[in-house]
Amino acid sequence: MRRSEAMSAPFSCSWLHSAALLLLILAEAGCGGFHVVPLKRHDVKVGGFTKHYEGSYFEVAEGGAFSVELLTRPARLKAGYQRVDIVVHDRRDRDVEQGQVSAVARALGTEAQIVPRVLEQHSGIYTLEGVALSGPSDWVLTITIRKDGVEDRVVFRLPGAEGAANKGT
Repeated sequence: MRRSEAMSAPFSCSWLHSAALLLLILAEAGCGGFHVVPLKRHDVKVGGFTKHYEGSYFEVAEGGAFSVELLTRPARLKAGYQRVDIVVHDRRDRDVEQGQVSAVARALGTEAQIVPRVLEQHSGIYTLEGVALSGPSDWVLTITIRKDGVEDRVVFRLPGAEGAANKGT
């Protein structure tokens, strides 16, 4: 092996690993294909609660104790992995920090169920990890929030994943 080959080989391998790592980071952050359009901030009051973003899903909990705004990346649900963040407010429209938040997604008309891991980020923002939608069925996402002895839940009905194969036809 010539000296120039010996010197360039480790650099090439390191460069490839760095590039692969960067692509993984960008893909996880939702920037891999630059197809993600960020949601536009536009605060609106809904039933005494603040909805922060245009195009987001928003619901007030069944008992009125909390509101949940569902932010997806990409903004339209697609077949496969979704980055889902939620913003949780209490009845005084304050960020719910250090709450106990759980979620279950069920595909209507099937036995399919997903129980995402919920991670608290900051200022009432939580991330749902492991949300992978498949099939054209609509999904029901139930989010349960517990904070300071109060428990309530929000139910979102989400359209079937865009780009999913319809196996029934």
